[in-house]
Amino acid sequence: MSKTRVITPEAIASYPTLVEAEAMNEGEEPKFSVALVFPLGTDLTELKEAVKAAAVEKFGAKAGAVLKSNNPFRTDGETKGYPAGSVFFNARTKMQPGVVSQVPNKDGRPTVIDPASIYPGAIVKASITTYGYDVKGNKGIGFGLNNIQFIRDGERLDSNIAAQDEFAADENAVADLSDLDEEIGATSDDGFEDDPLADLGF
Repeated sequence: MSKTRVITPEAIASYPTLVEAEAMNEGEEPKFSVALVFPLGTDLTELKEAVKAAAVEKFGAKAGAVLKSNNPFRTDGETKGYPAGSVFFNARTKMQPGVVSQVPNKDGRPTVIDPASIYPGAIVKASITTYGYDVKGNKGIGFGLNNIQFIRDGERLDSNIAAQDEFAADENAVADLSDLDEEIGATSDDGFEDDPLADLGF
C-alpha cells in the first residue's frame, strides 16, 4: 500500500500530545497526536487530493460513497472554540514525531526544538500521511502524523499565560547575591563549611 506524504498549510495546533504518548480511550494503544485547525480560506487542495488518492486505493469504486458518509475534514470546530468556518482533523502516530523551528542550524537545516514548544494555539505546519482504514465496518480516511514545524506564536487556545506576560519587570532591579556569597563562603574552625543540619544529628 502506497502512502502519500503531504506538508500541510499553516494550521493552529490544538490538543498537542507530542512529549509523551497517550491513549484516547481505555485499552487503546498510546499515541502522539495533534489536532490541526485550518482557518476559513485556507487552501486545502493538496490535502484533499491526498485524501481522494488514499480513498481510491483503499476502497476503489466505493471511495466517493465512503468520503461522503465519513468526511475526514471536520467542520464542527466552533464547539471547541476554533475560529468560525475553520476545518480540522486529528493526526496521530505511534512514533514520536520530530519537531523543528524555521530557524536554520549550522548546516542550514531547520533547528530541532523541544516538542513541548508546540502549545495549543501555536501556528505550525505538519508532515502527514493519508491512509484508508476499515475497522469492524467503520470505513474512512485517517491522517498519520510524521513531523511538525513551529512557524510562529499564536493566540493560546487554553488558559495558560507565560510568566513573562503575567508579571512586569523592574528595570532598576538587580540580583543581590551578597548574602548568598557570604553563606556559601562561611566555614567552621575545622575548615569545613558550616552545616545547618549539624544540630539535627546528620
